[in-house]
Amino acid sequence: MKAVITDNLSKTYTGGKKAVDNISFTLNQGEVFGFLGPNGAGKTTAVKLLNGMISPTGGHAVYLIWIHLKNLIKFISFPVS
Repeated sequence: MKAVITDNLSKTYTGGKKAVDNISFTLNQGEVFGFLGPNGAGKTTAVKLLNGMISPTGGHAVYLIWIHLKNLIKFISFPVS
C-alpha cells in the first residue's frame, strides 16, 4: 500500500532561490527512505515540506494516515493553493 506520494513537489524562496525542484517519488508502507546529497541540495527543505513545516510553491504530497478508531484509513492531500 502506498504511504507517501509526491508529485512535482517544489519550493522556491523569496528572491527566486529554488530549494526543491519538482521531486516526485512514492513510498510504500514500511519502506525506509533517506535523502543523500551535498550541502544546499534541498534535503532539509524536502523534509520540512513533507512534515508540513513549510508550504510548497508547486506540486503536492499525499500521505496515508492510519487512524486507530475503527481501523479507518484516511488519505490527506496538501495541494498548493
